[in-house]
Amino acid sequence: MPADDVIEMKMSSQRPLVSIIAVCYNHARFAIECLESIRSQSHTNSELIIVDDCSSDESVSIIRNWISRFSVSCTFIAHTENVGVVRTLNEALSHVNGEYISIIATDDTWEPDKIERQITLMLGSTEQVAVVYSDSAQMDESGVRLPQTFIEAHYKGNTIPSGHIFSALVDGCFLPAMATLIRRQA
Repeated sequence: MPADDVIEMKMSSQRPLVSIIAVCYNHARFAIECLESIRSQSHTNSELIIVDDCSSDESVSIIRNWISRFSVSCTFIAHTENVGVVRTLNEALSHVNGEYISIIATDDTWEPDKIERQITLMLGSTEQVAVVYSDSAQMDESGVRLPQTFIEAHYKGNTIPSGHIFSALVDGCFLPAMATLIRRQA
């Protein structure tokens, strides 16, 4: 993939390593809030991989300034041509070292304990559990909370599926991508 630069580093502690992938495309207006929500996570054993897919706004300079200002350890990839979300995610996944993966678009944010709570659930589960997820609030571009949660807006059934949810996902993905934690081996 075309990249202006790649900066690689990691953070560490005793909890499992989580690879956080933050994907940006023209999110200059929202990127700092997202990156701060990542930096504020209570789970500190993580590696951050940020990929900008050739944004035409100021996203790249905003991300670079944030990395520099806070001396954030991360991998930052800035594409020089737009390759789309699938190729961008595949490239980010090629840099993953963690036992678990969590993906967020840089126009979304996390609660400070999102990763910690999901790691605790994952560690209490069997290795057959591939994904832990939660619902998420939705908001408009002004930050005003919308009346429906993500799952309420995207799942048309009566009861939110749990356990073996593959067949429900085949009928339509209702999982908010930014609210998942994925077991890498899955």
